[in-house]
Amino acid sequence: MTTQAIVPGELRSFIKDYADDYYALRLIFFFAAYPNTRFSSRAMFGALGLTGNYQSLGRALTKLVENRVLDVSSGNAIPLYRLGDDSGTRSSVIELRKLDSGQKSELLSLTRV
Repeated sequence: MTTQAIVPGELRSFIKDYADDYYALRLIFFFAAYPNTRFSSRAMFGALGLTGNYQSLGRALTKLVENRVLDVSSGNAIPLYRLGDDSGTRSSVIELRKLDSGQKSELLSLTRV
């Protein structure tokens, strides 16, 4: 199955552009649920129930910050991440909340590490 069968047009393009790997997609789903909250990478790692591959999460965070999907600020010398302010990107991430759990699982299975 492809993203085309799971996700409508604009969201499909967004996922191809910004969430082409498992960790980036997990992060985008995470921030879709918490669009106005800042998190440390350690808090996200625990909240997502990830085990072992902290470096892959770090690479996904870096990629999403570079692509302005996420913003990063410093709180007591700890980087804190939040959904970026770009209206188009932000609305696409928030739109992903409308996907049901089956659609999300299907998408994650396409990018599984």
